Amino acid sequence: MVSIVIISSFGNEIVNSTTSKARVSDSKLEELFASSNSLGAKAICAAEGNCENGMKTWRYVGHNDPANGKLNRGWCSDQGRAKGNLDSADQGCLEYVNERVPKLIEAFQSKGIEVEPETFINAIDLWNQASPRVSDSYPGKYAEALKKGMEPKEAIDYARVEAFRLNGKLDAGGLFRICRREGRYLQYPLMSEAWRRKCIGEDQKRRAIAIASVVKAGQ
Repeated sequence: MVSIVIISSFGNEIVNSTTSKARVSDSKLEELFASSNSLGAKAICAAEGNCENGMKTWRYVGHNDPANGKLNRGWCSDQGRAKGNLDSADQGCLEYVNERVPKLIEAFQSKGIEVEPETFINAIDLWNQASPRVSDSYPGKYAEALKKGMEPKEAIDYARVEAFRLNGKLDAGGLFRICRREGRYLQYPLMSEAWRRKCIGEDQKRRAIAIASVVKAGQ
């Protein structure tokens, strides 16, 4: 369920009819990444392929990033940020994602959206996966999808792809390198809009499904 924040004005006094509810919502969103065992961390672990059916996979221990070759460890695939053991990698993941939590909460609020956990986790997943501009664009694209009449899950899929646009074009350097190298989507002209959408969309759909599965199991 998505609700829109309504502002009522009486003379010089402005009353936010959902202030207390929004505060509760903010607290719940922050709790999603309170620890490496929190729902949000587990969901991103699944999106990264580092967790499956609630269990850590071999990828969690260490694997090379398919886009840039960096050593990924921990639940978020830490891009080599941790220099110590897996515990330090997990802690680094937690610190990294929590850098963006307040900003993304504010971004959704600025669009008048009281966001649900699944939608918010997808935003943080984009922060973890892609350039900062992508997660920054996600709340606006999600709001745009809702205005088009899409249901929340459809809006997530739409926003996850459209957030990659840069100067009007879908742009995802890392994903494009993988798709080119592995010869994916050869039915489309290389780097065409259709090819770009397919390359980004298939990956984003997979990640969104993994997140939805964890959220459903955690409810």
